[in-house]
Amino acid sequence: MLRKIVVAIFIVGFFVCLPEASADVLGHDIYGREVILHDDGTWEYTNKSLDSECRKYAERAVAQNRTNLKLHCGYTGPRWHSNFNTHYQWCMQASPQARLHETRARSEQLAACSRNVNSNKSRECREYANRAVAQNRTNLKLHCGYTGPRWHSDFNTHYQWCMQASAQQRQYETRMRSEQLAACSNKGGPPQRTTTYEMNIDRMGMDYKNFDLPVADYRLCARACLDEAKCKAWTYVKPNTIQGPKPRCWLKYSVPSKVKRSCCISGVIKIRR
Repeated sequence: MLRKIVVAIFIVGFFVCLPEASADVLGHDIYGREVILHDDGTWEYTNKSLDSECRKYAERAVAQNRTNLKLHCGYTGPRWHSNFNTHYQWCMQASPQARLHETRARSEQLAACSRNVNSNKSRECREYANRAVAQNRTNLKLHCGYTGPRWHSDFNTHYQWCMQASAQQRQYETRMRSEQLAACSNKGGPPQRTTTYEMNIDRMGMDYKNFDLPVADYRLCARACLDEAKCKAWTYVKPNTIQGPKPRCWLKYSVPSKVKRSCCISGVIKIRR
């Protein structure tokens, strides 16, 4: 029995006490974790020790991922997430060496990212990504409909692409988004046609069409002109004045001079873009 205990001590580490009789012994392994040495020479970790250590491991892993997100490092995968329970459960099954390796790997990657953040290119790429996101907001606001790798609002994706791209590539992408937005803004749908309303004004000549109206409403004549791209001006003649008992509409291909006459109402088409 003594031989088994001595062997266990050599493997596990220092124990608090050694009982003279056959009994379980509480101690710590070489990594400081609490273990139980059984009288048959076997040993195991206590749940208390593992629970405490893995909670600390998971808390640190989550904190490291918060830094990853804050710095826009873009690290992903099983090592990089903010799920405390997933980190904790992994730790409960992992060896001390594996846990130390993961924590150290995250620290090294964050250090590398931090150096990049402080570099000139990183500052340029943060500006690039912010502008790309703003350009996509304009794309959505104007309903331009642009999509694809160039058009999205994911800051990290724009930033990571920029960090791998040349200055010429970055400038090209920014310029292309600007040109496409300019084209969309200038297009802006069909031009808006509006009309003025000139009471007691007759614009004679330059007619290409005239017709009677079903009711005495000058707005019907104005609408007829607005609906035809060729129409540049119109004149509504009131009923029972100079052209018989019915109201009449005259559409014009250009804008004649105006003459003050109580018989008529006229208008000129304006184009608003």
